[in-house]
Amino acid sequence: MESQRLCGREIRAGVRMHSGNYRMTSFQAAVLRGQLAALRRNASRIDRNGQALDKAVAEAPGVRPLRRDPRITRKCSYAFAFLYDPEAFDGLPAPLFRRALSAELGVTFDSTYQPLNQSDVYFPHTKRRHQLSKTYRQAIDPRRWHLPVAEALHRHRAVLARWKVLACPPARSSAHRGDRQNLQASWRAACSPKEGGEDLAWRLRSSGRRTRVPCR
Repeated sequence: MESQRLCGREIRAGVRMHSGNYRMTSFQAAVLRGQLAALRRNASRIDRNGQALDKAVAEAPGVRPLRRDPRITRKCSYAFAFLYDPEAFDGLPAPLFRRALSAELGVTFDSTYQPLNQSDVYFPHTKRRHQLSKTYRQAIDPRRWHLPVAEALHRHRAVLARWKVLACPPARSSAHRGDRQNLQASWRAACSPKEGGEDLAWRLRSSGRRTRVPCR
């Protein structure tokens, strides 16, 4: 039952179980159908806001947006992500940059999910169905994989905000300051090593405080 209702993280201290794909109830499916209808109405807004954020990041030093495949006509992302260059901020660690940006814009920024070899939810070798042989269990154990590129992106470069930053109407989100032009200016200032990054990091180190204004 635990593997059917949980995503795979710890059941209790030190006890984890790889999840199955059985957790959706009939009620959840009904809610999802309604949300899929809403997605059709909101997809264009999410795409426009994502492009505005990409443009703001592209114009700010020390960060860059992800490449957008020209074959994609409308992008409805799960989250908004971009890449951070620590060298442009005098080696400022990515976790501190994410916290400073969160404090400045009132939107929570974090990293990607953990790489597969360190994942909190992916450990198939613990499932009974995979206890075929010692060789097989070792072959599917993700801890044996070495993923230096994924690990470096997760720790040092990826900056990610959940879907809310894409879905909120600009006038209702504190991150947008009322319109896309002001949004872009806010991002440039917050991400700039000269105008915002060093000052944000200094304030964060000095006070340890963090502000967050949620989108309502």
